Amino acid sequence: MIIDATEFELGTKVETDLCIIGAGVAGITIAREFNRSETDVFVLESGGMHPSPDSEALHHTTHPSYSDYKIDTTRASAFGGSSHLWRIPVSDDELGVRLRCLDAIDFKKKSWVPYSGWPFSKTHLDLYYEKAHKLFKICPYSYEFEDWTAPAHIDYFNFNGDELNSTMFQFAKRDLFFNNYRQEIENSINITAVLNATVLNIHLSDNARFVTSLTVETSGGKRFSVEAKKFILAAGGLENARLLLLSNDKMKSGLGNQHDLVGRFFMEHPHLWENVATFHPSDPKSFNRSNIDGTYRHNGIPVERYLTISDELVEKYQLLNIVVGIRGKSSPTYLRAKEAIDFVRKPRSKNEYLLQNLIRKSIIILQNIDVIGYSVLQRYLDGNVEKWDHYPVEYSGVQLNIMSEQQPNPNSRITLDKKHDKFGLNKIKLDWRLQNSDIKSIRESLEIIDKILRNNNFGYLRINMNDDFPLDKIRGGYHHMGTTRMHSDPKRGVVNEHCKVHGVENFFVAGSSVFPTSGCANPTLTIAALSLKLADFLKNNRIV
Repeated sequence: MIIDATEFELGTKVETDLCIIGAGVAGITIAREFNRSETDVFVLESGGMHPSPDSEALHHTTHPSYSDYKIDTTRASAFGGSSHLWRIPVSDDELGVRLRCLDAIDFKKKSWVPYSGWPFSKTHLDLYYEKAHKLFKICPYSYEFEDWTAPAHIDYFNFNGDELNSTMFQFAKRDLFFNNYRQEIENSINITAVLNATVLNIHLSDNARFVTSLTVETSGGKRFSVEAKKFILAAGGLENARLLLLSNDKMKSGLGNQHDLVGRFFMEHPHLWENVATFHPSDPKSFNRSNIDGTYRHNGIPVERYLTISDELVEKYQLLNIVVGIRGKSSPTYLRAKEAIDFVRKPRSKNEYLLQNLIRKSIIILQNIDVIGYSVLQRYLDGNVEKWDHYPVEYSGVQLNIMSEQQPNPNSRITLDKKHDKFGLNKIKLDWRLQNSDIKSIRESLEIIDKILRNNNFGYLRINMNDDFPLDKIRGGYHHMGTTRMHSDPKRGVVNEHCKVHGVENFFVAGSSVFPTSGCANPTLTIAALSLKLADFLKNNRIV
């Protein structure tokens, strides 16, 4: 069932078998695994059924590194968590989330990537990735391009060899967790989800080996406590670390932070779009017939295609993982150049021909004279000189969408800010730090892709970045990872391979905060797979 915390009397003490902090993807996934069992499950959610201004105010984060990184608007306190914010249009539908598993190489320890390596290989997660597909109602468990093409499909990138490959992302509906699975929890007789219940502190036993209880406060200011046999923290990549740092009554530096690791190794997926690189096909007309252009449906399932470099090349050139999408639309450079030409060419009123506008448009033309000159030449050769509006976009380059892995960095971290929220808790201060190695890997990956494209006569990439590429042009995917990283050695990780906090026997962490490395795929499918794995571990070992 689902109830509001305001129904509890001041000072109430709740006793349960398993208490889960957070009703997002991780929390709901784990709770569902215990539905209709003998385990009494209690789920605490700080928000209500839907995001509200009051609950969102709890997410205010000081972030001095990148002023354009709008992190406050990318988390949601509500039943279903940040799935409320998944909005990716596919055809006429609004789907929720882009899904893909991590690659096998993402789990390996790499000599050129400090702090890399998971405690297990990808094969240990394959079973749970398959189960996660059922959870998200997608199928099959395959991300090979060959499984997502029709026999009559004309593929522009018909690669010989396996240096450059195509991989797929699948899409799932955004309302699964806060709609479909909400109904399951509402009808459950052994799961209780409590809304508007904010955990203030996690209390340890005197010997600091067990979590004994939680202090919880309602939106109306009433406090109550929860005692359980086992606890799971599933509040998100940032809030997980924040709550551990706040819970310092027994461990002065924070729960699980005896080696100063909580909050460190914050990772994102660097995203690059505008003016970074464009693809110029050798045969634009054939390229137009390819379904490389963004998102499409295969047998009714929305998918999206990306190019990726083989593991062999990643290892040979000591790169970070990367996927590159080629989008069938003009590059921003071409669009601005076309706008400038149109401004000068077409009749305008006197007011529109202000000197400053003429100067500004002329500068744009001069800055992009190579693109414009090539465009004019191509249109002249095609006998299409006056038809700007029908000019094929390929001649000017097709925009790339780049998503890359970030190298783990202990100095990229969250700490507690001096500012406080309405509960008197310290807010988050985030210092997201990229390194030169992150930029270098992206540039070298693009150069390798360019070489392969040229060797296969597919075209070329025009790359507009170097080692001094300005970091303020990089955007994150709002994938918050790594702040309670997983490692079998307590001196190198906050949780072990079973997501149990080192040194605390009955306390676990779920979500992307446990990722040791990020790969380049969206974290959601791996969050679900790890949550299913954790639920199995608890059940199989009769821990609850």
